Amino acid sequence: FLNNFKPTGNYTADYQIEIEDEKRFLYIYIENKVIECRYEKHPADIIMRLSKDTLDDIVHGKLTFQHAFNSGEMKAKGNFNGIRMLDQLFKF
Repeated sequence: FLNNFKPTGNYTADYQIEIEDEKRFLYIYIENKVIECRYEKHPADIIMRLSKDTLDDIVHGKLTFQHAFNSGEMKAKGNFNGIRMLDQLFKF
C-alpha cells in the first residue's frame, strides 16, 4: 500500500480492512499526503471485510475496491465515498 499511495491533496480518513480467512486486520490512516499502515485492529471511519484472494486481486490490479464492493466480494460500512477514494489514492 505504501508504494502505491498517490495522495490527492486535502483528504483525511482511516480504514480498517479485515482479511477474513487470515483473521488479520490492516489499519490505514491517511492525512493529506501522509499515510500510515499497520496490521492491527483499530476503530476506523470505514470498515471493510474481504478475503485474501480479493485483496490480492485488488493489489495486483485485477479488481478495484469499488468493483469488489459492488460485486459483493467486499463488505463495508461507514462512509461509502471513502471506498471510491481508495481507487484514487492507490494505483495498483
